[in-house]
Amino acid sequence: MLQNKSPRFFIEFAIVAAIIVLGAYVRMANLTCLPAGIYPDEAMNTTDGLATAEAGGWTLFYENNQGREGLYINILGYLLYWFGPSLWIVRFLPALIGTLTLPAVYWLGRRMCGQFGSLMALGLTAFSYWHINFSRIGFRALLMVFMLAWAFAFLGEGLWRAVYRGQKQTKSLRHFVPTWIFFAAGGLLLGLSLHTYIAVRIAPAVVAVLFAVTLTFFTDKWKKILLFGIITVLFAALTAAPMLYDFVANPTHFTGRTNNVSVLKSPRMFQDLGKSISLTLASFVAYGDQNWRHNYPYLPLVLPLWGIILFAGVVWGIIVFFKELAKKIVRKGHRNRDENWEITVWIFLIAWWGFLLVPSILTNEGLPHALRSIGAIPPTFLLIGFLVNKWVARTRHARFLRAVFVVLMIISGGLSVYAYFFLWGKNPVAYAAFEYRLSGMGIYLREEIPQEPDTNFYVVTNQDSFLTSADLPVIAEPVRFFTWQYRDRVKFVMPADFDAMQIKLPAKIFLMQDDENVIQSVKSIYPQARFEKIKVGGTGSNLDFNTKLFAPEGKECFLTSGIETNASFSLLEIK
Repeated sequence: MLQNKSPRFFIEFAIVAAIIVLGAYVRMANLTCLPAGIYPDEAMNTTDGLATAEAGGWTLFYENNQGREGLYINILGYLLYWFGPSLWIVRFLPALIGTLTLPAVYWLGRRMCGQFGSLMALGLTAFSYWHINFSRIGFRALLMVFMLAWAFAFLGEGLWRAVYRGQKQTKSLRHFVPTWIFFAAGGLLLGLSLHTYIAVRIAPAVVAVLFAVTLTFFTDKWKKILLFGIITVLFAALTAAPMLYDFVANPTHFTGRTNNVSVLKSPRMFQDLGKSISLTLASFVAYGDQNWRHNYPYLPLVLPLWGIILFAGVVWGIIVFFKELAKKIVRKGHRNRDENWEITVWIFLIAWWGFLLVPSILTNEGLPHALRSIGAIPPTFLLIGFLVNKWVARTRHARFLRAVFVVLMIISGGLSVYAYFFLWGKNPVAYAAFEYRLSGMGIYLREEIPQEPDTNFYVVTNQDSFLTSADLPVIAEPVRFFTWQYRDRVKFVMPADFDAMQIKLPAKIFLMQDDENVIQSVKSIYPQARFEKIKVGGTGSNLDFNTKLFAPEGKECFLTSGIETNASFSLLEIK
């Protein structure tokens, strides 16, 4: 079969493979170094997942940390259980998910955006700061992006075969893979996506738009479209059923987290909603997410050029849609199959982009919010690819324009990679954003415990975050993760519950914050207690006699040399 392919096929295949391989590299290079350490929310996923895996269970919904859907956490937990609790596993899983999303973007783009448009969409996604960043963090939201990209790739292939290309063109493929299989696979993935992240609950609206627009512009295929729509819904119901049942049995699982952050609960709802919409849209051209975990704050989510093309395409598409809809209503004009497919694709991509921004728009914290709008990553770049392909196809200077857009894509991708590894990655603020001193404390403990078999280890936690089922604040989770294999040797205590009289000697007491009450209560009973500060990372210059440098190297080499921060923690040693 391959011998019948043209040279262009092999050239395109080589380009796609090269982009995906390079995309994988920028997602997997120095995985344990950047981001620095493990953030408490990530660590909460690890400890919940490990507890489930060790019990041999499978949890649909985790109530810790304001509630989280369980699929990603379960997968992560079993990987850590099988291969050992290491930071590399925590980082590898999202990097793999992010990499495997790229073929879906290309496949969907090939069916909807043309050859050049699909390559543009793939290249922009592969080297997007937005997608690279979240492909290197252990947040469950990235799994939603993967699920939606592949679900819509299957649905897009199915509709392309069913209503656009017709019977003759896909005869050989149809015998190999029946068309209904694509809708069944898309439905299964859509239902499974409900187990990933709260923002996905808006996705059924995108599916409804896709089938409604297809019905509108391919009325002669209405029986097929309805049949395949029913197949999609039935298969989606199969995989969504367990989570739907959980929501019915535990209504707070459905409403809890949304109520905590919803702009609809604001006393100035309309004013705050307007602000949220404005900032969310501005994040595509000027003012990006200011949270250092989510973005390099000096960058918008996409470079301004692409943001302008995106907005132009959205407005233009909506205008074209209503003009063509009006013509159909009054039965004037006739569009050919290619034009009908184009407007169907256009509106679908706009709907996907717009609806998946709603979770960000409806939040009242951290605006603009790159994480809550993460579901809009694929349609953002697919829309840009669609528009670029459309413009190139309509000009007499197609070859020149293609070259211009390829150069711009390479420049923007290079800037994104440089910004991540050399601007964001070498900035001390990024280290502080991930609370990397807590990872330093955890690794320090992990190295000390086997060397001191007779010492009793205590960690006095903070008291200023959500409590978990272990009656500990979420901020303690990085330390718990790194000491998981020694958890029977480490006792975590809340400041209010700390009693110096109960300490067993010899002891080392680690303080997540310098609490004078704790320090004085220990010294009043044990005057011989030695106070010591541990500086996490850096060069070790200008250290006082009470401070020791801790900069481990190895698998968890998150402490990049030459970067100075003020991160440190304290401990009391009693012999």
